[in-house]
Amino acid sequence: MPLPDHPTMPLPLLQAGVLPSPIKTARHIWSMGRHWLTKYLALAKAHQNIPGFGDNGISDRLGGSLAQEVATMYVRINEAQATGNLDRIRDLVSRDLFLKLRAQAEQRRIGGWNKIVWQLENEEELHDPKAKNVKLVEARMLKLSKDSPFDWLQLTYCIRSKQRFAAYKTQQHGKKLELVAGNPDEVIDVEDYWMVERKTRAPVEKQRVPVEGSRWRLVKRQTRPKPL
Repeated sequence: MPLPDHPTMPLPLLQAGVLPSPIKTARHIWSMGRHWLTKYLALAKAHQNIPGFGDNGISDRLGGSLAQEVATMYVRINEAQATGNLDRIRDLVSRDLFLKLRAQAEQRRIGGWNKIVWQLENEEELHDPKAKNVKLVEARMLKLSKDSPFDWLQLTYCIRSKQRFAAYKTQQHGKKLELVAGNPDEVIDVEDYWMVERKTRAPVEKQRVPVEGSRWRLVKRQTRPKPL
């Protein structure tokens, strides 16, 4: 998976029953219905309030695919974790998540992990919309306070990838690296759920009002565990 120690944080889609469940109770069906209604209401509001936000929330103002932008974020953030160059992604993640990533990097350093190799095997497919390896599964619009002029649009994507991961530490005298985690020869199927968010303005007289400097950033992520 992207890196050991990677934080497991609850995402609304897991609590709402979006992931497949063998038991389809009335409560489950009601939760699913509420989830899809919330999703499409949020996308409709985003389309109204964010300049250039395309149909179904998949296109940005430059005409590119937002899913492809998320794929690019996925690669950059994981590469930065592997190399330890977290300052390169400071503008791609929330402040709280950045502090957690930095704390994890320090834990790996204390544990003697001198080198981390992370490789994405299906990067081209990840950026190909036809492959559908980056799929929007949830959307919601939040307001932090009743009087705030801003709304927050949060989108959760399912990201399916194939990866290689290996961690090494230097043996005595620093002449040889010892494998301590992962396997550089093994390709792992990974299913991640990433929540990205962006600040928007509430509509003013039905006009679209841009927020200067607003950009998508990662706020939460979770790797779906493999079945036993």
